[in-house]
Amino acid sequence: IERRVALMQAVIETGRVLRDRNTLPIKYPLKEVVLVDADPVNLQDAQSLESYIVSELNVKKLTVSSDKQKYDVKLTAKPNHMILGKRLKKDFKPVSAAIAKLTDAELTEMKESGQREILGHTIGFDELHGAFEVKSESGAYAAASMHNVLVLLDCTTDQEMMDEGLAREVINRIQKLRKKAKLV
Repeated sequence: IERRVALMQAVIETGRVLRDRNTLPIKYPLKEVVLVDADPVNLQDAQSLESYIVSELNVKKLTVSSDKQKYDVKLTAKPNHMILGKRLKKDFKPVSAAIAKLTDAELTEMKESGQREILGHTIGFDELHGAFEVKSESGAYAAASMHNVLVLLDCTTDQEMMDEGLAREVINRIQKLRKKAKLV
């Protein structure tokens, strides 16, 4: 139970961060949140707590997948200037350029092994700022990874969802006015 709840909290926290980054208030519903994880146990755990995740993030559905290629998600990395800059000094620029050219597969391998040899220097994955990006042309999904959980949020809104958000806002203001007028 603790593992399931921890996963649920990580998904919800990551989803809220994505909403904040894309200035999408919780009161406006979204179509879908996608959890991408290679571990089928985590996917089952998330599905068992789907109702909580869907209600907390105000989305219509939760989709779980083990295939990040399906959503065109790529791992990217940038060097941590403070750590690597001090250590590499004059070699920092060429190493930084080499890090920027690493592919998704190379970065994933580096993440799993913990380090990689780049231009004669052993660079640890903890010395990089790793992030997931969605490379699709539609721009529908925003991606974030926290607590070893990769979450994609469908940021497209349609008129029905905007109307639903507006209705929530109207109800909220009416309730506040009722409370202020001591009608509650």
